[in-house]
Amino acid sequence: MTKLTVAGTLTYEDYRFIRQNMAETLQESDLGNAHLDDRGLYAEWAYCGCSGLRTVTVSKSVMKIGFKDFFCCSGLTSITIPNSVTLIDDYAFAGCTGLTTVIIPESVTEIGCRAFAGCKGLTSVTVPDSATTIGEGAFDGCNGLISVFIYIQGSAVEIQVKPDSDEYEY
Repeated sequence: MTKLTVAGTLTYEDYRFIRQNMAETLQESDLGNAHLDDRGLYAEWAYCGCSGLRTVTVSKSVMKIGFKDFFCCSGLTSITIPNSVTLIDDYAFAGCTGLTTVIIPESVTEIGCRAFAGCKGLTSVTVPDSATTIGEGAFDGCNGLISVFIYIQGSAVEIQVKPDSDEYEY
């Protein structure tokens, strides 16, 4: 199976089944119309290690991207994060080397430690001014990162990252 679309209820056990049986073959997951049960709403490790996963549309009922939900999903290139999400937890996307661009919605108030660490393909990140906390090492090892847009009181501040350097310009 390469594509999974869920319109019904998804449980924590369903995520475990996906991880154990489709980690290498699943390429697209559309949960946009899915309802997640109480444990599914906070399903930590949801797609952890699903290296074949390419695109994900997260359910509008999800309030947080949990601890290591997409950890080491090296094939992941695109994710749609809905406005219902307020927290991107620690290591949520760490090791997603195929991710190139991330737009974090206005609803997010916290980005956890090492949330995007090791996302070597990441070239652009937009962080809204609603994000009042950005955890330590949130973007460590993002060697391809060229620009970061951080919104402060409604105005965008672009931080240019110089490749192979610890210097930043803004």
